[in-house]
Amino acid sequence: MIYIVTLKAIDLAIVTQIVNALKDTTYKDVKFASTDILEEITRPSFYIDFSNNKTNLMLANARERNLKLRLFYFCENIKNSKIELMEIQDLLSDIFISCLKIDEENYAHIHECDFDINKKDGYLTLNTELYILEQLEEEGTELLEELNIKVENKIV
Repeated sequence: MIYIVTLKAIDLAIVTQIVNALKDTTYKDVKFASTDILEEITRPSFYIDFSNNKTNLMLANARERNLKLRLFYFCENIKNSKIELMEIQDLLSDIFISCLKIDEENYAHIHECDFDINKKDGYLTLNTELYILEQLEEEGTELLEELNIKVENKIV
């Protein structure tokens, strides 16, 4: 079976959706950290973390995936972060409240965004669950695109 949606593709979709949504804001230059945030934090920056990935096979041709997303935003100035953290929270709510487009055929559905703010250390965490249902294609077979059915009703 061929799996279409990878964690790498989901990560890229999150980055793309955030970058596109922030391009006309004061946060357009915020980068994404790819190194462990316990080592060194670049400010301002985002950091993406996945956990609790649950994958289930549904019938023979679909895969259901639930995973938790934790998106960190580290503000520019720890001592004066209140307004910045409120603005980012509003922007992220608008970006993630309905769905995440992974590619032309796959979307991750998001039902709620839960935010935690750590004022002391100057960061915000968005916690949410991503739900993805993807159609699987067996190797060597083509998916049926169109089916014509002729139905006749005969009353005897």
